[in-house]
Amino acid sequence: MNISNRIIYIISFILFVIICYIIVNKIILNPKTHSQASIKIQTNESDIIFGNHDAANSIYMYSSYKCGFCRNFFKEVFPKLKDNYLDKGKLNLIVKLIEPDKDIDMLYALQVAVSVHKYGQFDKLHELLVHNYKVVYTNDFTSLCEDFMQNNTEIAKSVLENNNYEYLKANYNEFTDLKLSGTPTFLMNQQIYKGYKNYEEFENIIENEFKY
Repeated sequence: MNISNRIIYIISFILFVIICYIIVNKIILNPKTHSQASIKIQTNESDIIFGNHDAANSIYMYSSYKCGFCRNFFKEVFPKLKDNYLDKGKLNLIVKLIEPDKDIDMLYALQVAVSVHKYGQFDKLHELLVHNYKVVYTNDFTSLCEDFMQNNTEIAKSVLENNNYEYLKANYNEFTDLKLSGTPTFLMNQQIYKGYKNYEEFENIIENEFKY
Protein backbone atom coordinates (compact mmCIF):
# COMPACT_ATOMS: atom_id res chain seq x y z
CA MET A 1 0.00 0.00 0.00
CA ASN A 2 1.57 3.30 -1.10
CA ILE A 3 1.57 6.43 1.03
CA SER A 4 -1.34 8.17 -0.72
CA ASN A 5 -3.55 5.08 -0.41
CA ARG A 6 -2.57 4.75 3.24
CA ILE A 7 -3.53 8.39 3.88
CA ILE A 8 -6.88 7.89 2.13
CA TYR A 9 -7.45 4.75 4.20
CA ILE A 10 -6.66 6.56 7.47
CA ILE A 11 -8.89 9.52 6.58
CA SER A 12 -11.73 7.17 5.61
CA PHE A 13 -11.35 5.27 8.87
CA ILE A 14 -11.41 8.49 10.91
CA LEU A 15 -14.54 9.68 9.07
CA PHE A 16 -16.17 6.31 9.72
CA VAL A 17 -15.39 6.57 13.45
CA ILE A 18 -16.79 10.13 13.58
CA ILE A 19 -20.01 9.08 11.81
CA CYS A 20 -20.43 6.13 14.18
CA TYR A 21 -19.90 8.41 17.17
CA ILE A 22 -22.56 10.86 15.92
CA ILE A 23 -25.05 8.05 15.33
CA VAL A 24 -24.49 6.49 18.75
CA ASN A 25 -24.50 9.80 20.60
CA LYS A 26 -27.48 11.41 18.84
CA ILE A 27 -29.74 8.47 18.14
CA ILE A 28 -28.93 5.79 20.69
CA LEU A 29 -27.62 7.62 23.75
CA ASN A 30 -29.64 10.79 23.26
CA PRO A 31 -32.76 9.91 21.29
CA LYS A 32 -35.37 12.55 20.53
CA THR A 33 -37.62 12.46 23.57
CA HIS A 34 -40.66 14.28 22.26
CA SER A 35 -42.49 15.58 19.22
CA GLN A 36 -45.30 18.01 18.42
CA ALA A 37 -48.84 16.62 18.33
CA SER A 38 -50.41 16.93 14.89
CA ILE A 39 -53.93 17.48 16.25
CA LYS A 40 -55.31 19.50 19.16
CA ILE A 41 -56.00 17.35 22.21
CA GLN A 42 -58.97 18.41 24.27
CA THR A 43 -60.69 17.27 27.43
CA ASN A 44 -63.78 15.11 27.13
CA GLU A 45 -66.41 14.96 29.87
CA SER A 46 -65.79 11.20 30.11
CA ASP A 47 -62.03 11.54 30.66
CA ILE A 48 -60.72 10.35 34.00
CA ILE A 49 -59.25 13.37 35.76
CA PHE A 50 -56.94 13.18 38.75
CA GLY A 51 -56.50 16.47 40.56
CA ASN A 52 -58.40 19.73 40.39
CA HIS A 53 -60.53 19.99 37.25
CA ASP A 54 -59.72 23.72 37.14
CA ALA A 55 -55.94 23.36 37.45
CA ALA A 56 -53.99 25.81 35.33
CA ASN A 57 -52.16 23.11 33.38
CA SER A 58 -52.95 19.57 32.29
CA ILE A 59 -51.04 16.43 31.44
CA TYR A 60 -52.87 14.10 29.05
CA MET A 61 -52.14 10.39 29.28
CA TYR A 62 -53.15 7.61 26.90
CA SER A 63 -53.24 4.53 29.08
CA SER A 64 -54.24 0.88 29.18
CA TYR A 65 -54.62 -1.19 32.33
CA LYS A 66 -53.13 -4.13 30.43
CA CYS A 67 -49.93 -2.14 29.93
CA GLY A 68 -47.33 -3.00 32.58
CA PHE A 69 -45.55 0.34 32.11
CA CYS A 70 -48.84 2.20 32.68
CA ARG A 71 -49.43 0.27 35.88
CA ASN A 72 -45.87 0.99 37.00
CA PHE A 73 -46.49 4.69 36.37
CA PHE A 74 -49.48 4.64 38.71
CA LYS A 75 -47.61 2.60 41.32
CA GLU A 76 -44.26 4.39 41.27
CA VAL A 77 -44.62 7.87 39.74
CA PHE A 78 -48.21 8.92 40.36
CA PRO A 79 -48.01 9.12 44.21
CA LYS A 80 -45.19 11.69 44.04
CA LEU A 81 -46.88 13.52 41.16
CA LYS A 82 -50.03 13.71 43.27
CA ASP A 83 -48.21 15.04 46.34
CA ASN A 84 -46.08 17.60 44.53
CA TYR A 85 -48.36 18.85 41.77
CA LEU A 86 -51.93 17.54 41.73
CA ASP A 87 -52.78 18.14 45.39
CA LYS A 88 -51.23 21.61 45.19
CA GLY A 89 -53.44 22.57 42.25
CA LYS A 90 -50.53 23.07 39.87
CA LEU A 91 -51.60 20.36 37.44
CA ASN A 92 -54.20 17.75 36.74
CA LEU A 93 -53.71 14.40 35.02
CA ILE A 94 -56.29 13.63 32.33
CA VAL A 95 -56.35 9.94 31.49
CA LYS A 96 -57.75 8.76 28.16
CA LEU A 97 -58.24 5.01 28.47
CA ILE A 98 -57.76 2.89 25.36
CA GLU A 99 -58.16 -0.78 24.47
CA PRO A 100 -56.08 -1.50 21.34
CA ASP A 101 -56.93 -5.21 21.29
CA LYS A 102 -60.72 -4.66 21.25
CA ASP A 103 -60.92 -7.14 24.11
CA ILE A 104 -64.64 -7.38 24.96
CA ASP A 105 -64.06 -8.07 28.66
CA MET A 106 -61.63 -5.18 29.00
CA LEU A 107 -63.87 -2.83 27.02
CA TYR A 108 -66.69 -3.67 29.41
CA ALA A 109 -64.39 -3.06 32.38
CA LEU A 110 -63.32 0.30 30.96
CA GLN A 111 -66.92 1.29 30.35
CA VAL A 112 -67.69 0.48 33.98
CA ALA A 113 -64.58 2.39 35.09
CA VAL A 114 -65.62 5.52 33.16
CA SER A 115 -69.15 5.29 34.57
CA VAL A 116 -67.91 4.81 38.13
CA HIS A 117 -65.58 7.78 37.73
CA LYS A 118 -68.52 9.93 36.61
CA TYR A 119 -71.05 8.82 39.18
CA GLY A 120 -69.35 6.88 41.98
CA GLN A 121 -66.16 6.23 43.94
CA PHE A 122 -63.47 5.49 41.37
CA ASP A 123 -60.27 5.30 43.42
CA LYS A 124 -60.71 1.75 44.73
CA LEU A 125 -61.68 0.37 41.32
CA HIS A 126 -58.66 2.10 39.80
CA GLU A 127 -56.36 0.61 42.45
CA LEU A 128 -57.80 -2.84 41.78
CA LEU A 129 -57.17 -2.61 38.03
CA VAL A 130 -53.66 -1.25 38.58
CA HIS A 131 -52.90 -4.05 41.02
CA ASN A 132 -54.09 -6.85 38.71
CA TYR A 133 -55.92 -6.13 35.47
CA LYS A 134 -56.66 -9.84 34.96
CA VAL A 135 -59.35 -9.53 37.61
CA VAL A 136 -61.66 -8.32 34.80
CA TYR A 137 -61.83 -11.91 33.53
CA THR A 138 -63.18 -13.29 36.82
CA ASN A 139 -66.64 -13.84 38.21
CA ASP A 140 -65.70 -11.70 41.19
CA PHE A 141 -65.25 -8.70 38.91
CA THR A 142 -68.59 -9.38 37.25
CA SER A 143 -70.19 -9.42 40.69
CA LEU A 144 -68.41 -6.19 41.60
CA CYS A 145 -69.75 -4.48 38.48
CA GLU A 146 -73.25 -5.71 39.30
CA ASP A 147 -72.89 -4.26 42.79
CA PHE A 148 -71.92 -0.88 41.33
CA MET A 149 -75.01 -0.90 39.13
CA GLN A 150 -77.38 -2.09 41.85
CA ASN A 151 -76.20 0.62 44.23
CA ASN A 152 -76.15 3.50 41.76
CA THR A 153 -78.84 3.95 39.10
CA GLU A 154 -76.75 6.44 37.11
CA ILE A 155 -73.90 3.92 36.81
CA ALA A 156 -76.40 1.22 35.83
CA LYS A 157 -77.97 3.40 33.13
CA SER A 158 -74.59 4.43 31.74
CA VAL A 159 -73.30 0.84 31.54
CA LEU A 160 -76.50 -0.80 30.29
CA GLU A 161 -76.95 1.79 27.55
CA ASN A 162 -73.31 1.37 26.44
CA ASN A 163 -72.86 5.10 26.84
CA ASN A 164 -69.07 4.96 26.95
CA TYR A 165 -68.20 2.64 24.05
CA GLU A 166 -68.18 5.52 21.55
CA TYR A 167 -65.99 7.53 23.90
CA LEU A 168 -63.49 4.67 24.20
CA LYS A 169 -63.53 4.19 20.43
CA ALA A 170 -62.88 7.91 19.95
CA ASN A 171 -59.91 7.72 22.33
CA TYR A 172 -58.35 4.95 20.28
CA ASN A 173 -59.04 6.77 17.00
CA GLU A 174 -57.37 9.87 18.41
CA PHE A 175 -54.45 7.72 19.54
CA THR A 176 -53.98 6.31 16.03
CA ASP A 177 -54.52 9.71 14.38
CA LEU A 178 -51.55 10.92 16.40
CA LYS A 179 -49.61 7.94 14.96
CA LEU A 180 -48.96 6.60 18.44
CA SER A 181 -48.31 2.92 19.02
CA GLY A 182 -47.48 2.39 22.67
CA THR A 183 -48.61 3.28 26.15
CA PRO A 184 -48.16 5.18 28.29
CA THR A 185 -47.97 8.27 26.10
CA PHE A 186 -48.15 11.73 27.66
CA LEU A 187 -48.94 15.11 26.15
CA MET A 188 -47.91 18.39 27.74
CA ASN A 189 -48.43 21.64 25.87
CA GLN A 190 -49.17 19.54 22.77
CA GLN A 191 -45.73 17.93 23.08
CA ILE A 192 -45.77 14.12 22.91
CA TYR A 193 -43.65 12.14 25.37
CA LYS A 194 -43.63 8.42 24.77
CA GLY A 195 -43.04 5.64 27.26
CA TYR A 196 -42.47 5.19 30.96
CA LYS A 197 -40.37 7.76 32.80
CA ASN A 198 -39.23 7.52 36.40
CA TYR A 199 -40.33 10.35 38.68
CA GLU A 200 -37.13 12.38 38.30
CA GLU A 201 -37.35 12.25 34.50
CA PHE A 202 -41.05 13.06 34.60
CA GLU A 203 -40.52 16.00 36.93
CA ASN A 204 -37.80 17.42 34.68
CA ILE A 205 -40.22 17.34 31.74
CA ILE A 206 -42.93 19.04 33.81
CA GLU A 207 -40.58 21.77 34.99
CA ASN A 208 -39.38 22.37 31.46
CA GLU A 209 -42.85 22.44 29.90
CA PHE A 210 -44.69 24.46 32.54
CA LYS A 211 -41.78 26.53 33.91
CA TYR A 212 -42.48 25.89 37.61
